[in-house]
Amino acid sequence: MPRILSLLSLVVLHTPAWAAAGSALELRAIVFSGNRGVAASALREALPLKVGAKLPALMLGDEMVEAFTERAIVEPLRRLYADRGYVEHQVKREAVRFVVDDDGVSIHVPIVEGQRFAIGRFSVDGERPRTSLELGRELGIVRGRPFSGTSVVQAMELLATPLRNQGHATAEVTPRLKLDRKRRVVDVHLTVDRGAVCYVERVLVRGNDRVRSATLLRALTFGEGDRFSEAALERTRNKLLERGLFEAVDVVVSGGTTDDQLVITVEVKERADCPHTDAA
Repeated sequence: MPRILSLLSLVVLHTPAWAAAGSALELRAIVFSGNRGVAASALREALPLKVGAKLPALMLGDEMVEAFTERAIVEPLRRLYADRGYVEHQVKREAVRFVVDDDGVSIHVPIVEGQRFAIGRFSVDGERPRTSLELGRELGIVRGRPFSGTSVVQAMELLATPLRNQGHATAEVTPRLKLDRKRRVVDVHLTVDRGAVCYVERVLVRGNDRVRSATLLRALTFGEGDRFSEAALERTRNKLLERGLFEAVDVVVSGGTTDDQLVITVEVKERADCPHTDAA
């Protein structure tokens, strides 16, 4: 008889060596219910987890299994449905079931699709580099086409990124969707909040042992007193990684002594073979 495998004892195995011998279960099927507008084949294709993968029956904590289910099943399906116009779809993590029998394990995913919506009006308030119509056409947010969540997110980034590169570190774009269920259209409205122009008050370096802090500071593409630029932070991160001295480089932004002042912390993790050097 099939049995429900507790979510406490199942997690995807990305590295076969992690599993003890004999503990792996083969994923035999991914089964969907409630999907009428999107074929099961398209849903399976959207998942990073594929039939034939090995799933070890290891006793693991709730948080690890929940995070896997959310990341590998729920989030990809939500993105797919949102990009196909199903604004009110429901894919719930707690409803996903893992069923084990003698042949392996199957995953059962119930879905509530809801209605499919097309784009109605698209508008933008606040500072912007282009008109609402131009932005909508560029991203395919055009009246009558299926709603796409990815296109809306891209529009938000296109509006916010230039502002963050011009010093507006807290620039935000807020979306508002208005559904007309009778006509099956959704109006999309974006509001742009520039925020204040911010400046770099202090620059800190952490995590370095073999590479001197002064050397790292000389390699930065920004300095204290400069207007904030998200692009400059990314250039610095890439420049340091290209040196081949670090496994990882993170640039962390935090508040300074006033609302328009920022502290930038460059956190590095040196490679095991990183030499003591003063040349970055």
